[in-house]
Amino acid sequence: MTGSLGRTVVMFGSRLLTRGAQVASFVVLARALSPVDFGHYGVITSAIFLVGIGGHLGLRPAAAWAIGQRVHGAGNIASTLLLAWPVLTALACVTLAVFGLLSVDQTPSARAAIALATSSILLIALAQGVFLGRGQTGCFALSESVPRAGAAVLVCAAWLAGAITLELALLLFAVSFAAVAVPAVVLMFRGTGDRRPVVHAFPSMIRMGLLFAVSLALVMAQGRVGLFFLAAIDAHDLSGQYFAAQRASEMFLEVATALGLVLFSDAARSASPDVAVRSAARAAVRLFLVFCAIGLAAMPFTPLLVDVLLGADYAASAPVLRILLLGIGFAAATRVMNHVVGGLGRPWASGAIALLALTVNVVLCAWLVPRHGASGAAVAMVAGQALATCAYFALVVRGWRVPVRDLMPAPGALRRLAYAISGWLAIAIRREL
Repeated sequence: MTGSLGRTVVMFGSRLLTRGAQVASFVVLARALSPVDFGHYGVITSAIFLVGIGGHLGLRPAAAWAIGQRVHGAGNIASTLLLAWPVLTALACVTLAVFGLLSVDQTPSARAAIALATSSILLIALAQGVFLGRGQTGCFALSESVPRAGAAVLVCAAWLAGAITLELALLLFAVSFAAVAVPAVVLMFRGTGDRRPVVHAFPSMIRMGLLFAVSLALVMAQGRVGLFFLAAIDAHDLSGQYFAAQRASEMFLEVATALGLVLFSDAARSASPDVAVRSAARAAVRLFLVFCAIGLAAMPFTPLLVDVLLGADYAASAPVLRILLLGIGFAAATRVMNHVVGGLGRPWASGAIALLALTVNVVLCAWLVPRHGASGAAVAMVAGQALATCAYFALVVRGWRVPVRDLMPAPGALRRLAYAISGWLAIAIRREL
């Protein structure tokens, strides 16, 4: 547990640096671009991440599992992944083209930026599979944080030079990831022995990886589906407001993401799945309660947060952020459990839960977005996350036979948390009145 805690701290530090860099570029772009251009930026970069991360066909977690369970050596897996990278890049770019996000209507530099970002994100993701399988938290953390930090530096420099445009923002986004891709490959092979590709293992990795990829893509789509619905009805101004609120809410979730990644690495290398899932579920319950308290505490101050971070043009995103903060506990628990269940070699279970939650999200978006805009998209997202959280804990209790009492904190701790939340809300309500 001490080792996991230390690696969680390292991962959280990296995520904190990553999020700080993203906040800097996020604030600069939100203020320098119009809400319409910012909405376009959000749609394009979200799609790049979806195909860049999901487009590796789940080979990142499949590689981590194969290395962690000692099915194949790290060098063999690394060489195999490198051979697959050009093919995966081509498939990802075709996917973007099919959905009109990589087209001849764009300028050549914009198309080049989108293709470069997609290929670089894919290569980094494949290298991260080796890092997770070997328990190399530091390498993983660097590959996550350095591209975002580089993007922040480049965006701020361009802003100071008065040169920020949508096309330049996309180019800087691509360059920041491309600059890290080659060092990530070098780190992926460092310290490995036999580096011969295991081509014969590729079909089995793809079969398992596809389940991982589907699960991951569905989870990532939870936060983006509302954005795409808003873009589909040509509400690009509302897309910018929703994207701003959604990204702001994610700033609170870095601890959950860091813990989830560490627990995934532990689960992939664990010889006792029952112990791993029991420990992870207990952590997820505690994170759920803590983040519920954080969300409730922050809700009264959403207008101030939006004004400080984004400016007056994004005042309409404050109600959206308030809704997302209401469901932040569900988001935290879901992030942890998705990583752990996948790391235990059951990506089909995570995929089924994510599909159920996404279906609810899509149905509610189709109903609510035309009527309530960005707020409707936020309600749909929270509802999907709440359903996913309930499904994960039902899986733990029924599938792994973990008693509910083993997951809950001590009654005294629950009482203290309830008193703290009620007291804070009383103060907030009194201030509002």
